[in-house]
Amino acid sequence: NYIGINFDGNAALANDGDGIANTLGQDNTFGGTQPGEGNVISGNTQTGIRNNGQGSEGNIMQGNFIGTDPTGTMAIPNGESGIVLSNEAIDNVIGGTDPGARNIISGNTQSGIEIFPDTSNGNQVLGNFIGTDITGTLALGNGGDGVFIEESPDNIIGGTDPNAGNLISANAANGINIVDGSSNNMIHGNRIGTEVTGSLALPNGGEGVAIEGSDNNLVGGNVPEAGNTIAFNDQNGVLVNMGIGNSILGNSIFENTALGIDLIQGGNNLQAAPNLSMAQLFGMNLMVQGSLTSTANTQFNLQFFANNTLDPSGFGEGEIFLGEAMATTNGSGQVDFDVTANIINPNVDLNALENQLITATATAANGDTSEFSNGIAVVVIASVQFSMDTYSVNETAGEATITINRSGNLNESATVDFMTMDGTAFSGSDYTTVNQTVSFASGIDSQTVNIPILENPNSNQDRNVLLTLSNPTPGTQLGAPNTAILIILDSGNIPGGNNSFQGGGISCGLGNILPEGSRMALVSLSLFWLCGIVLKRITAKAK
Repeated sequence: NYIGINFDGNAALANDGDGIANTLGQDNTFGGTQPGEGNVISGNTQTGIRNNGQGSEGNIMQGNFIGTDPTGTMAIPNGESGIVLSNEAIDNVIGGTDPGARNIISGNTQSGIEIFPDTSNGNQVLGNFIGTDITGTLALGNGGDGVFIEESPDNIIGGTDPNAGNLISANAANGINIVDGSSNNMIHGNRIGTEVTGSLALPNGGEGVAIEGSDNNLVGGNVPEAGNTIAFNDQNGVLVNMGIGNSILGNSIFENTALGIDLIQGGNNLQAAPNLSMAQLFGMNLMVQGSLTSTANTQFNLQFFANNTLDPSGFGEGEIFLGEAMATTNGSGQVDFDVTANIINPNVDLNALENQLITATATAANGDTSEFSNGIAVVVIASVQFSMDTYSVNETAGEATITINRSGNLNESATVDFMTMDGTAFSGSDYTTVNQTVSFASGIDSQTVNIPILENPNSNQDRNVLLTLSNPTPGTQLGAPNTAILIILDSGNIPGGNNSFQGGGISCGLGNILPEGSRMALVSLSLFWLCGIVLKRITAKAK
C-alpha cells in the first residue's frame, strides 16, 4: 500500500493524521518480509504508524518505507515521527532479523522511532535503517532523534544476532535518546553515526547515545556480538547525565567530536576512570599496570581498548575492544593493579597493535561505567611457540616435521633453541636427536625443524619424543605451548604395515610367529587387531 503519497510514489498526498493508527489493537502485522508486502507510509500530517494504549501489544512492523519514497532514496516526511509506541504499548516488534523485515525509517520531521509514557516496555527494535537511505550509505536523516525512549523500561534496541543491529545515523539530534526514568533498556549490536559498514561517517547531530535521568541501562554487553559501533557523532559517543548504574561495555567508540564517554551532573556517580602506566601485549595476553582511586573495598571490571589516536584532552576513546580484568580497591579506595587480560575479540589483528594507544574504563558492581582513561602506547612482545602440543608420524616416514610459530612484533630477527629428549622412544633406536638453534629473519612468522625417524623392528608399540623450546632472543618470550610431544606410530599398529596375515578377509600385522630353530612342539597364537577382536586362532608346528 501507498499511505500518504501519490500513485507515482514521488510526492505527498497526505492523510490528515497518522498513516496507520492502531489503538488497543493486538497481534497485528503491518508489512511483511517478502517483496511487495511492505507499505510505503510517508507524507502524512502526523505519525507514520502509531500504536497507542495498554492493549496495543504484540504488533509487528516489518519491511516498510516510513518517511521515504518507494525506492528508499528520497524523503517524503511524515509530519511527526516515523513510528510511535505510546501509553503502555508493550511487546511490539519493529523490524526483525530477517533482512526482508528491515524498515527504512528516515526523512521524518521529528524522530525515527518514539517509545514513550507510560511504561511502554518489552518492545524490540531490530535490523532497521533509521536515518539513512536504503543502501545505508547516504544520509536521509530524521529531524529529531533516531530512537527516543521516555519513561519506558525494558526495551531492546538491536541484539546479538548478526542481523539484529540497527543502523542509526544522520539524524539531526541524538542517535538514541533515553530520558526521564527509562530503566533497564538494552542497546546491543548497533551502528550509530556510521554508514552500513561501520567504517565511514554518517554522523548524528548530537550524542551517539544520550542517557538522561535514567538508571541501569546497558550499552553493549559482555559478549563481542553485543558491542555497538558508536563513531563520528557531532557530540559525545555516550553521554550520561544524572542517571546511575548505566553500563557501557564492549563497544567500539571512536572519532566522536567530543568525548567517547562523558559523565555530567552526577551521571554514573561520576565513576573515576583508571590511570594507566604500562601496557604490553604478549601473544593473546594484554598486560596492563595502572591505578584506580574510587569506592573502598569494591571490585571493578576494567575493560581495555586500542586506539589509533587520542582525544585532544589526552584521554581516549575505545576503538577496538580487547579484553577485561578485575581489580579490587583497598579500605582507602586505592588499587595499584598489574593485571593480564585475555584478548577475547576474535577480530583483533595482533600484529597491527604495535604502538596503538591502550585506554580503559572501570565499571563498578552497581553498573556505573567511567569515562575513558588516559592512553598509553602498547609494547608488543614477540613470542615463539610450537604450532600444536602433539605431533605424530609413522615410523616408516623417515622424518617428522615440526612447525614453530612466531607472533607479535616481527620487525626484528629472533632465535630460539630447539631440543629433543627421550620419552618412551629412544634416540638411536627410534629417532635421531636434534638440538639446534632456530632462526627467524625479520618479518618471518614460522620455521620448521625435521627430526629423522628410525624404524625399530624390536618395538611393536607407539613411542613418544619430548620436544622443548628454550633461550629465546632477548625481547622475545616463550609462548604457549613451548613443550610438545611427538608420537612415533608403530607400523604394526597401522593398516598396511609391514608383515601381514590374511584371515577372514582381513589383513592383519603379524610379524615373526616363531623364532628360527625353535624346538617348541606346538604354538597356539591368538591374533588381535587394534579393536581387540580375535580374528583367527592358528596352530603352528615347530620343526
